[in-house]
Amino acid sequence: MEYFFAQVNNSCGAYENLATIIYTSAGGTSVFVCLLAIILVFTSGLHRQIVYRLALYQASSSLAFGLSCVLQLIYMHYNEDVNTYSKVCISVGWLTQFTCCLKLFFSTWMTSHLFLYAVCYRNFKELEPWFVAGIVLLSLVISSVPFATHSYGPSGSWCWIGNLGGNCSIQLAGVIEQFALWYGLALVVLLGQCVAIFVMIFVVVARVYRTKRYHLLSNGSTRQYYNLLKQLLPLVSYPLLFTLLVTPPFVNRVYEAFHHSGNRGLLLANACIAPAWSLAAGITLMVHVSIVLCCTGMSRSERSSVEREGSVTVAGSYSSNTYFVIPSESKDYV
Repeated sequence: MEYFFAQVNNSCGAYENLATIIYTSAGGTSVFVCLLAIILVFTSGLHRQIVYRLALYQASSSLAFGLSCVLQLIYMHYNEDVNTYSKVCISVGWLTQFTCCLKLFFSTWMTSHLFLYAVCYRNFKELEPWFVAGIVLLSLVISSVPFATHSYGPSGSWCWIGNLGGNCSIQLAGVIEQFALWYGLALVVLLGQCVAIFVMIFVVVARVYRTKRYHLLSNGSTRQYYNLLKQLLPLVSYPLLFTLLVTPPFVNRVYEAFHHSGNRGLLLANACIAPAWSLAAGITLMVHVSIVLCCTGMSRSERSSVEREGSVTVAGSYSSNTYFVIPSESKDYV
């Protein structure tokens, strides 16, 4: 193992420091932004609602991934102590894989919750502790696979599932494992989330149109419904942005697989964009919370009152295939 690390460093360490600096710097910025977003949610009292706790899980896993990006700075100290470096690199590689899986599966939970709530009128918030435990356990299982294959090591300009050989050549076995445990998995799951989001938007818009056409809601109920949409709809941006930002690093790995060598431009783009998975989540959460706090015009105590007492009265008969019934926030969404 030590020989492998030394061989990779001697042949591939010439021009990669710039990519490592970009990667760690962007990761540090992501940590700061995600931390601010988390503080904003807690100080506003919105963490009491499941919709914002889902966003908090996203921001927390994003913060952890940002920390793993910062720790990649050790890659620049490769030659100082190969024996120590190899052990630390394996640990950082595992942390990167674990936090990526956390972020992916929390995104999946968020999308599933929104879909079931908005389309099927189902809410499983009482299962929240079980979902969290299941996501952590599943992430641990997936991130433990490279330990069995001894695959954690140098990958590009950072530590992850190793794919580098001598003379900067790309090892196909490492690329296959990267796609199996992350890029392939992430793209399939995220594309499924995007389909669910578009179906959800179509169904909700159709129900709104029918409800408005038949005048089933009073003016007060309509306003409350729009406030609910302001809380729900921004959440769909999380998986959409995640999917968009995963694509360039995916292209970089595809190029490496087909050409058996890296491309400096794609590597630098990967270094810039991969930490943005965390940065985008933090910025989106801050913007989302700011919009809710500013546009609703309610104080913290007023929001708490609505959470306890708010309900929507729907006039006329109800058909789940035709009309949209607004669930009580006090019962379903806090």
